[in-house]
Amino acid sequence: MKGSSGLGALGRAGGRSAAVRDGLVLAGAGLVPATFAVVLGLRAVQNEEAAVRREATRETESAARLAEASVEAEVREAEGRLGALGVAELQGALDDRRALARRLAPVWAEPLVLDARLEAVVPDTAPPRSTDPSPRSELACRAAADALRRGEGAPRDQLVGCEAARTELGRWLVPIALLDVLRERADDEAADLLVEWLTSRASGMARAELAATREEIAASTMTPDQRARALAASGRSEPSSSFVAAALRGDAARRALARGADARGLARWRGEGSLGVVRLAPEGGAVGFLVDAPALARAAAARPTSSSTRLRAVGKEPASTGEPRAVVWLAPGLGLEATLAAGDALAARTRRSRWGLWAIAVASASVALGFAWIVFARLRAARRTSELRTSFAAAVSHELRTPLASIRMLAELLEDDRGGDDAERRETAAAIARESRRLGETVSRLLAWSRMREGDATVTRTVAELSEVVGDAVDVFAERNPGVEIERSFEAPIAIAVDGPLVQLAVMNLLENAKKYAGTARRVVVAATEEGARIEVEDDGPGVPRALREKIFEAFERGDDRLSRATEGTGIGLALVRAVARAHGGDATVRSGGQGGQGGAIFRVDLRRARSGEEAR
Repeated sequence: MKGSSGLGALGRAGGRSAAVRDGLVLAGAGLVPATFAVVLGLRAVQNEEAAVRREATRETESAARLAEASVEAEVREAEGRLGALGVAELQGALDDRRALARRLAPVWAEPLVLDARLEAVVPDTAPPRSTDPSPRSELACRAAADALRRGEGAPRDQLVGCEAARTELGRWLVPIALLDVLRERADDEAADLLVEWLTSRASGMARAELAATREEIAASTMTPDQRARALAASGRSEPSSSFVAAALRGDAARRALARGADARGLARWRGEGSLGVVRLAPEGGAVGFLVDAPALARAAAARPTSSSTRLRAVGKEPASTGEPRAVVWLAPGLGLEATLAAGDALAARTRRSRWGLWAIAVASASVALGFAWIVFARLRAARRTSELRTSFAAAVSHELRTPLASIRMLAELLEDDRGGDDAERRETAAAIARESRRLGETVSRLLAWSRMREGDATVTRTVAELSEVVGDAVDVFAERNPGVEIERSFEAPIAIAVDGPLVQLAVMNLLENAKKYAGTARRVVVAATEEGARIEVEDDGPGVPRALREKIFEAFERGDDRLSRATEGTGIGLALVRAVARAHGGDATVRSGGQGGQGGAIFRVDLRRARSGEEAR
């Protein structure tokens, strides 16, 4: 017993060691690739964030370069218009020169008028007066506006002489008429005339009227470029004298004005936060434009480069905030900074990418753990199969060695003439026969199971009285086990096509199983069912736990308790019972509780009636 306990403790320790090893294999097979998946996912997230940041940086750089190109192109175009001015236009009245400067200044600039001392002319507060030599009456202007609305005639022809016309409420008539046209249809001439009118007269409009006009411009059918020019013209005002004076006092402006005009009569400067171009008049004074921070900011708001970026004027290199940005310098101290339109745009882009890549990393880790679990399950199954095979080999060796040893010992007694008198010799011969039958039954069970496992078994079903087939098996068992009394509850007659020897083998295995675990079987039942018949073997043993009721029907499996380990057997008896049942179209099951709710186990074998042609196969 001590040796047995020591071996059992050693076996349990070995089992625990194997479980630990399997756990380490699972950890290595699952956690290592999962960790790699997470690390790769983190690197992918970082790379994606860097890619998004590079893309955003390229986007802001592109917006800044586009804005710079637009400013430079419009400045060159305005320079060309200034160089083409006639002397008479440069020496006109102050209002005319102011209107001329508004008309020639690009969207990105403020109009600029200088007097003979080359100082900025302070604008008066009186509303601009009409310069048309033949102003039309209000009634004629209203008729012209209605004609425009109906699509009759060109805007410029219809509105000649109506530049200063107002409605009864004091609103300017020309922008109302032109915007009525542009709200209904696209008209390039009407859009250009509106920009021209706003350039010369927007500074004289009331604040509320100017705001209403800007809303109507935004809702018009003008092209984006026309709409941007109109919004810029409506937002333009005369530069303050203090700012212009500061710009003109700068070294760059003073040097340019001191040098005088070039071949086209132009003087240019870039520096001290401004970019200026003026056309000098022969008798003094100048007309031109000034690009400064307020003009850049207003034009950028009216004509953004894209929906995802925004521009703002800067006078020095902005402090780094970590967000993508790009700065272009139009002049020393005058630049445009392009940034993302939304403050959290970059965070939103990277957040989406981060969540997507983390999802991929988690999915990869889950797949790795899933594969690791499969490997673990296969490993455990292989280990379990190896253990079962070892146990089966040991059990078969014991089952074969015990009767062989008995037969050999008894045969040697007879051979040496030490068997005693005739009665003792007959008893010895009977023992040899009994052990031979036991050995033969063991071999028969092994051969039957092997044939069924390999699919080589031949099942021959012939119609027989099931009670007689089962009764013969019970009689053989009772004969081999004197003193055992088994109750029989047989319904008769039950004629069914079965393979008699196989059914008897299954019943014998059930009776042997009851003998091993419960001492003996208490009752055997044979009864008819709707699909065929059933055979039940009841005992008063400890029963079968619910968790083991399927496991015990598998080959080489035995109940994992002390009683199972203490009994002999190969572990294929109940598997052979189920194989016989399924060969007859049924199944083998077990449940607890006998008659009257008593304990124990009830093993049931269901046999199905053979279909046509199944009697012999």
